[in-house]
Amino acid sequence: MDENARIIWGAQISEDLGKTVRTMIIITGVKSLQILGPIRSKSDEHKKQIERDLGIEFIN
Repeated sequence: MDENARIIWGAQISEDLGKTVRTMIIITGVKSLQILGPIRSKSDEHKKQIERDLGIEFIN
């Protein structure tokens, strides 16, 4: 990870979630093949195939 990378994180307790944990993390300065970004974006058809294979949905 780049020495100038920033990691922003937070936590919140919400009783309506019960025993579920919801997390969000924002990381900047990462150069990785596993991270999708504007430089290495996937074609729409490739994204649809990944969504079908992994059962996930890309959000723009």
